[in-house]
Amino acid sequence: MAETFGFDRLQKKVLAIAEKEAPEKIDKKLDRLGYKLLADTKQGTPVKSGNLKRKWTKSDAANGQVEVSNPEEYVQAIEKGFKHVNGGYKVPGVHMLESALERIRNNMASEMEEFFYYLMKDLKL
Repeated sequence: MAETFGFDRLQKKVLAIAEKEAPEKIDKKLDRLGYKLLADTKQGTPVKSGNLKRKWTKSDAANGQVEVSNPEEYVQAIEKGFKHVNGGYKVPGVHMLESALERIRNNMASEMEEFFYYLMKDLKL
């Protein structure tokens, strides 16, 4: 079968990157985004004792996933809000993680544009 405008060579390069390099590159990009999310979440976390802010962690990116979490029992109450036991009034949530995620989502187009630019550069196209 004749090669058409170098498409066969391009297809081989794309498949090689997809199979070998893309997962690593995706995890590397997710790791960077995870650090941004972690920093932004910590910045938005209210400080009383500092314990809640200190406990935020980020997992290593693997298999296209990264996790930012906090093991403190009361993190959900601070994030989403709660009804106060004494008096029954509603304490609004701070939404530190939710807000940080929204900012990441709003920048995702430019993040992915940069990612694909460098991916195409690796293809030497």
